[in-house]
Amino acid sequence: MDIDDKKVVEILIGATLVVLLIILVFIVIGMQGNTSRNTTTTSNVIISNSFNTVINNEQINSRDYENDYYNKYYKDSCEEEVRELPFSSRKEHRVVQGVFGNEVDRYYVYVKNLAHTGGYFTVKFYFKNYYGEKDVSSLTKYIDAREEETFIFQNVYEGKYQVTSWSYKVISESKESFGCD
Repeated sequence: MDIDDKKVVEILIGATLVVLLIILVFIVIGMQGNTSRNTTTTSNVIISNSFNTVINNEQINSRDYENDYYNKYYKDSCEEEVRELPFSSRKEHRVVQGVFGNEVDRYYVYVKNLAHTGGYFTVKFYFKNYYGEKDVSSLTKYIDAREEETFIFQNVYEGKYQVTSWSYKVISESKESFGCD
């Protein structure tokens, strides 16, 4: 074969490959178009895609169905979930000099409200003395959303109740609800 015959064969092979590539592109596009517009229905099953939705053999436009479907199927059976407000806490003990020269024990509990709404929190202080006697004291405060408050208990009775150990518990008095409108 001479050079002109080789060029003709190369051009024919190239043209054939381009035609096959175009046919392949049309096949792939056609398959994608069919799968994105087809939906399958079964009894009480919702099968949807970005174009339409079929609910119990009724075809509904996806833009219109969301609110109607929610109201029809979920609104009556919706149960509101109520939870305590989330918080974080930490404690600290300090001994300071009193007005009369005596030592005053101060017990601090810092509570941060992690919720997006304000609410009431109670801190229970638990104390134990040398004799094993227990005492409980509590304080309640309102804490704004995402804010921190300091709960302080002060023990000024030096000889009467010498604390050997203490702990605390934070209780969220306010609740927040999730779920229904």
